[in-house]
Amino acid sequence: MAILPNFEPYVLTPLDHIAFPIHMSCFFTFHVDELSTAIPVLQAGVNRLVELLPFLAGNVTLSTRLQGKKNVYEMQPSSAEFLQKHPMLKIKHHGEAVSPKTPGVSFSYDTLFNENWIPMSLDMVSEELAPMLRLQANIMQDGIILCYNFHHRAMDGIAVENVMKDLAKCCKGPSLSAESLRTNPYKEAQSRGVIRDAGNGHGTPSELHCLPAPIASLSSPLVSRMLKFDVAKIQHLREECNSLLRQRLNSQGVDLSRNETVSALIWLSLVRSRYGVPSSEGAGLNPKTKPEISTALIISQIRNVLQPNLPDSYIGNAMVFSEARANIESMLSSFDLSAAQISPSSPLDPDKIKLLAELALSIHNDFQKTTDEFARSTISSTSNNSDWSALYHIGDMFISNIRSLKMYELDFGSILGKVQNFDVPDIRIPGLAWLMPARFRDKFAPWEVRISLEADVMERFQEDSLIKWVKSNQGYKL
Repeated sequence: MAILPNFEPYVLTPLDHIAFPIHMSCFFTFHVDELSTAIPVLQAGVNRLVELLPFLAGNVTLSTRLQGKKNVYEMQPSSAEFLQKHPMLKIKHHGEAVSPKTPGVSFSYDTLFNENWIPMSLDMVSEELAPMLRLQANIMQDGIILCYNFHHRAMDGIAVENVMKDLAKCCKGPSLSAESLRTNPYKEAQSRGVIRDAGNGHGTPSELHCLPAPIASLSSPLVSRMLKFDVAKIQHLREECNSLLRQRLNSQGVDLSRNETVSALIWLSLVRSRYGVPSSEGAGLNPKTKPEISTALIISQIRNVLQPNLPDSYIGNAMVFSEARANIESMLSSFDLSAAQISPSSPLDPDKIKLLAELALSIHNDFQKTTDEFARSTISSTSNNSDWSALYHIGDMFISNIRSLKMYELDFGSILGKVQNFDVPDIRIPGLAWLMPARFRDKFAPWEVRISLEADVMERFQEDSLIKWVKSNQGYKL
């Protein structure tokens, strides 16, 4: 990198401080004919991106800039020595092939989440200097798997999409002008000011004070799997749930979305898989280990909720959390669906989908709480405290809907081309579910769900009657 990226250090916002303090790993797959020409394109693109947005090369570290506050973090420039030790882009060669059609050793995307494929140790997040963004180009026999690690305390999903859009532009034009990007350091500072100002004069709401279960207490190691749900079946469930709400549950005017329907069925099947055991395997878990209430942590974006709005191009965190709750015993005693009971051409028995509709309604109502006032109260709950550290309650499910992200529309130019696959096979948080980006802009695009569960729970989850019915049998091509 010819020019050392430099910028004025800045304190992370209250919204940054409620995000999980972890490095997330995402993976792009490219099919490349001439691998030797692709590496210089990536290197030039990353260099230009950091020249235009130098804070992307910065580090998250503890700050002393806010008097009377502790556990406050800021973004600082990296030194030349730090960047030499931890470069923005690493190159690593592998023997596997991206496409199963290519002769040689193939691999599974389920196994990508390990330090052989990522640009830095995940433990770096707890070090004094934790990078905001680093990338690794994994060179395969027939393509490239580009991994980018980002500090979640500095960026959310939309922010990452914004960065990748800009990287794609820089790869297509390494001499790209600053005006060609939708944001710049000055605009970013303005957005952080909007967030800081939003918390002034608002009370502090109750906070979440439970930590996620440590890995050592889990019933078995975590695994991550990608499931694909049939779009027609999801739409059928949605229509039947909406019909039930209007006719029997006195919820006139409510229109459940497909997102809420998918989230509800994942939640229901997950709870049945975690706390209920098939009769052939015994009576179930020890009652002492089973809580009365199940909670699902819901993420809502507030870029267009907060007044004044934050720009869509903002590279930071602009999300809030809320919880949906349900009685576990009700979920365990709920219906079993089979292909014989449910089909897109016939209506469902209302008694069999009542709980699913109620769960989807609970999630729907949670989304409706995300107002400007709620966002401001969430911001103030951190900014008004002397301690900015955050504790988290994951519950049974932590769901993040990134279906609208346009990852498959990113075009990195004539050499790299368009993104062929996007994945986040994280195995650190039990119950973490991603509603993955749609592969194409069409109502018929399948619903892909990436979920992380304990291995024994995952086995039961994949055999749950509702999950087995809604899974599509059609594969997709990489």
